Amino acid sequence: MSPLSASIWPLWLELGRSRATELELDVVPWESSADSVKAAWSRLIQPTNLEALESLSLEASEMNASAKAAVSKALEMCRRLSRNPPPTPDSPTSTPRG
Repeated sequence: MSPLSASIWPLWLELGRSRATELELDVVPWESSADSVKAAWSRLIQPTNLEALESLSLEASEMNASAKAAVSKALEMCRRLSRNPPPTPDSPTSTPRG
């Protein structure tokens, strides 16, 4: 494991712990209804983790099928967030016209 992909490992561990606590090991994390799993997944796919997820995806050949799928989905969703970040709470959603 490269140092860059290792940097994201604590987030994967948090996700795994949340899934185990919620007894959701048979549910993929991006489809979970448990708040703690959704929160852990959300932290994992933040745009700040893009480079680490890309690095980790290069190591996918060493992973089992479910791990590969999770890394692939995390990378896909992270890239999407990087391109289209959600609006911040203090930013206007529309520009008033006068």
